[in-house]
Amino acid sequence: MKTLIPITFILSILLFTISCGDEGPPNDIEDPQVFTFDLSEITPTDANGALLGNPDETDWTLDEEWPEIIQDLFEDYNSYEHTCPASNDLIIYPAYPNPGSGVFSISMERPTDSTFDLLLVNQFGAILGESLDITGNNISISTEQLVPEQDSFVRVYYRLTTIDNCAFLGHGDIQLKS
Repeated sequence: MKTLIPITFILSILLFTISCGDEGPPNDIEDPQVFTFDLSEITPTDANGALLGNPDETDWTLDEEWPEIIQDLFEDYNSYEHTCPASNDLIIYPAYPNPGSGVFSISMERPTDSTFDLLLVNQFGAILGESLDITGNNISISTEQLVPEQDSFVRVYYRLTTIDNCAFLGHGDIQLKS
């Protein structure tokens, strides 16, 4: 009988430890500790899109390339040419309001006959929401049903594709406040 008590005690502690552990990111990233990015920098804007304070210089600009793990989130990533020269009629404005309470907008100027795709991801690169084949120049997105409470920052990866098979990549960070 004395050996049953320590075994029961050890099993109870093991079960408690397992049940209290973090669930981790909700997608297939092999080691989320290897792939994380800092989302603490944003480009602050008001409800009309006007800049407030200092912008994050890497936000809402074109990226030369994405990490492979982000490329893989876009199933057709390799179907497009990624070395096309950017045209002057491609401008993505920072999301607004930022920080915001769950609904934000993105405005852009872009070539005619182009489409716009975006993915909302958390700090581990897990997809929280997506919108594909957008043809308008103004997008309004509600994150209220998409983003868990513990994610106060999200990243938007966006891709603009043109009729001549060119893809332009970028990202921007958004801070959610309650």
